[in-house]
Amino acid sequence: MRPTSRRLIENALSYVVLITYTLASSIPIWWVITSSFKLPRDIFTYAIIFKPTLANYSEILIGTTAGQYFGSYLHFVQNSAVVSLSTIALSLVIGTPAAFALSRFDFRGKNDVTFWILSTRMGPPIAYIIPFYMIFTRLHLLDTQFALVALYLASNLGFTIWMMKGFFDEIPHELDDAAMTDGCSRFRAFVNVLLPLTRPGLSATGIMVFLFTWNEFLYALILTQQNAETVPVSLMGYIQVLGIAWGPMTAAATLQIVVPLIFSVVVQKHLVRGLTLGAVKG
Repeated sequence: MRPTSRRLIENALSYVVLITYTLASSIPIWWVITSSFKLPRDIFTYAIIFKPTLANYSEILIGTTAGQYFGSYLHFVQNSAVVSLSTIALSLVIGTPAAFALSRFDFRGKNDVTFWILSTRMGPPIAYIIPFYMIFTRLHLLDTQFALVALYLASNLGFTIWMMKGFFDEIPHELDDAAMTDGCSRFRAFVNVLLPLTRPGLSATGIMVFLFTWNEFLYALILTQQNAETVPVSLMGYIQVLGIAWGPMTAAATLQIVVPLIFSVVVQKHLVRGLTLGAVKG
């Protein structure tokens, strides 16, 4: 067999495997989205052709059925949005200067500090939730947005520092020296020269932190009840005593998917540019 023919066969098999995997992975998402437009009697018929309805979305947004979760979806979206955006802002404000320091300064124990920051992402979340739960209980902060922001900040700060350090490592040190030669202080060189160059990195890091925070389930499940409950946890509320409200649950799940999807599409240019520009170095 000629090398060219062999390469064509390998490429064709690769495409077949990728397409098959993509279709298989899309089946659950397709089922959730289509079920959100079906009446309860049609959800488990697996019919491809059906009469769509917006009753499930009306149920979660307006609330036509008695129950604390029906008509409360916008409240949960507000909690998720406030917590996610606050976590992004604090992670970038705190993590970016720390990444700059690790990238530009040499000090004793730098490698140990850098590894310690990375190690904060290595432990399983269930190992951290117990001490955090005890701390927030003593401080009377359970079921508050502040508790979630503090916990998400602690869990995402290491990721932010490592991501941004990779972007700063890509910028030549000569730019810092040139700015300070022209009269800038180290801080002004950081703000006026380096930060604009790392804008794609800031966008990419912010997007990743948003996705991690928006979809997080375990911490929000244990630390919230209803006041600060987020969208992923609210889906459990549709499991009622008399059964599961599949229609409203799939509608809420669809909206949970759509929000980060729209967000990613809007900032896709910055995300791709940022992830390709700032390869993290050891």
